[in-house]
Amino acid sequence: MGLFSFGAPKISQAELQELKGLMKQAQETTKLINTTTNPEVYFGRLHFLFDLFLKLKRFEKYNVFTGSTPTKDYNKLSREMEKSVNDFIIRTYQKQIDKMSTLKSDKAKENSFNKYAEKMRTAFKSADTYWSGNLSSPHYTGKLYTSANLSYLESLLNK
Repeated sequence: MGLFSFGAPKISQAELQELKGLMKQAQETTKLINTTTNPEVYFGRLHFLFDLFLKLKRFEKYNVFTGSTPTKDYNKLSREMEKSVNDFIIRTYQKQIDKMSTLKSDKAKENSFNKYAEKMRTAFKSADTYWSGNLSSPHYTGKLYTSANLSYLESLLNK
């Protein structure tokens, strides 16, 4: 058989432009997820990325994806979410330790760490509120972290 699938629908120019925009957003969002130390940005973008993959799934019928598909990317993100969240926790914790090393008094260090701990605990409790999605688009409603993530965070906070 040839390279063409005669039964596959053809993508329109408007859909192609939308697809390119969504793919660019997914790349930028992935970069942010892997680098940010801001909990609101991290959880908001993680949630947004799940939504992007759900939205991108509708383009799979056009056979326009090479390598991976939005369905595979969504499933991978779901599978590797716990590791991603732990990586985020490590980044924020290391940033906090670095910040504390610049402070002079033990009281200042303690206050800074307590503020960090409260911010992180609040962020986890509020994780699903940082991105609410669009009413006209598919929206991810699953968890954004696991109980193991929360246990890991608490183990660092209680050192």
